[in-house]
Amino acid sequence: MSLSSKVLIVIIEDNKFIRNGWEILFNAVPDFEVIGSFSNCNDAFNSGIIGNANIVILDIKLPGISGIEGAKYLSEHYPQTLILISTAYEDDKNVFEAISSGAIGFIPKKTSPDEFIKSITLTLNGGSPMTPNVARQILKRESGGSFSKEGVSHKLTGIQKSVVEKISAGKTYSTVAAELNKTVREIMIEIRKIYSTIHKNLNKKTEGKNEK
Repeated sequence: MSLSSKVLIVIIEDNKFIRNGWEILFNAVPDFEVIGSFSNCNDAFNSGIIGNANIVILDIKLPGISGIEGAKYLSEHYPQTLILISTAYEDDKNVFEAISSGAIGFIPKKTSPDEFIKSITLTLNGGSPMTPNVARQILKRESGGSFSKEGVSHKLTGIQKSVVEKISAGKTYSTVAAELNKTVREIMIEIRKIYSTIHKNLNKKTEGKNEK
């Protein structure tokens, strides 16, 4: 996605101090514009503007419709909208439910303003952010064969496994890129591919169960 025009952002976060802080942060970026800032999914979805957003920053733990349910609604009704999860909850269940629901990246709430903006920009250009905790959950699932379907193993590629292993160890995107002789954008594009593969495989499993 090109940043030649305004990137329209919607924030859904129930903590008003975090929400207001993000709104100020994003609106300070010349190419960004926050078109909606909401404390819950109900208000956001009924606002009439959610379909205009290029990207939605979505908390998992929300009153009413959860972030997981919200991500699923967005991916079904507005598939062109990018969904970034910003949360302090990165346990196995939340991580894979969020990916299955259409989230394409995770940013911890403690992320610095500069890193947050950088992650959004790379997301808009085909990449995805990943936290060390999310990386560890993916490695755990991958090693246990949880990405298999109908006897076909959906393992991470060699480069993808290297990326996830290094991120799980707490290395920065820049360090991972240097060690693998890649650019940061290439690393984050590999992360997007990982999320896409997991999303497809988890939804195949769900479809298979529903058909039985």
